Amino acid sequence: MRQKLKQIEYRIIELVGSDLDEFKHDELSKEQKEEVKRLLRERRDILNEMFQPTEENLDHFRKVNDELYWLTIALNERVKKFVGKKDILLDSPDFDDDYELEGTLKFVFNDASSICHLPDDDYYGSNFAVMIKTLYEVYSHSGLTINGHRGPLDDGVSWYECPFNRFLEFKDYIICYAAHDLTDHKLYSIPDLLRLNDFWSEVNFKAQSITNQAGQHYDFKKQEFTNT
Repeated sequence: MRQKLKQIEYRIIELVGSDLDEFKHDELSKEQKEEVKRLLRERRDILNEMFQPTEENLDHFRKVNDELYWLTIALNERVKKFVGKKDILLDSPDFDDDYELEGTLKFVFNDASSICHLPDDDYYGSNFAVMIKTLYEVYSHSGLTINGHRGPLDDGVSWYECPFNRFLEFKDYIICYAAHDLTDHKLYSIPDLLRLNDFWSEVNFKAQSITNQAGQHYDFKKQEFTNT
């Protein structure tokens, strides 16, 4: 498996390069980007097959899972506070017709320190820095999102699903949604997850004005443009 992994990563590096400061992913054609994603999917499956749930690896999992859980909880609380203050924030009736409120949590790759080096790096033989940088570029516009209309992503029930459910060692952990999102909805492997070291949270509030040529504002209750 290690040899197959090296072949896959060699082809990815041919496409995106190996210089972390001059990455080529954005320059690729649509077909090449699809190839990168296909290769990343194969890589993820191999690394999950190779993963060993040792006590040390489980300890690293606990750390990143706990961090992602608390970041999600904090982000959810921040969004709720904005919802509670929307009447204060929407203080311009001549402009404010509606609003958008969204919290985002995602991994970010700033530099090599965004990746943790672990004792079993050599066991996998993966170029984790370049591969995780590639994953970051693929999902740079996609993070875990929370809005004022959505309930909590974590309710005390574990996301003990693929890929974690192949290991009984994870059964007693409350796996948070963010860890599930990265390793199931996205193409990060469990070994990748354990090495993620930089996370970014933000809340965006946008006041919106929606008008037509007659200067009428859109009334969402009446579902039509009206004079204010």
